[in-house]
Amino acid sequence: LIHVIACIWYSIQEDSEELAFSDRAPLLGSLAQRYVFCFHSILALFLGEHVVTPHSLIERVFTVAVLFFAFVVSAAFVGSLTTAMTRLQIIASQRSAQFAALSNFLSDYGI
Repeated sequence: LIHVIACIWYSIQEDSEELAFSDRAPLLGSLAQRYVFCFHSILALFLGEHVVTPHSLIERVFTVAVLFFAFVVSAAFVGSLTTAMTRLQIIASQRSAQFAALSNFLSDYGI
């Protein structure tokens, strides 16, 4: 997923003519350097950090879309993790209640 978004970011950065020279410097290296720079930029965006400041409208729209998407994905992840923990707790409490009922039954009948 990050690979695809990094490739889109690379395309947007490559087509943009509004970049300052210092922002374009990482895009002047080899293909590996450019890919790693774009991958790093997108990975940082997923964490909410801006490595590259967007200058054009399309860059800003893309940055906002990625930040929003990352927020939704992280919220869904936290929600699913919370749901899984709650289900685990319910299962554990049901099992504990069953063992308590069994223990009471065995002690009532002297088994």
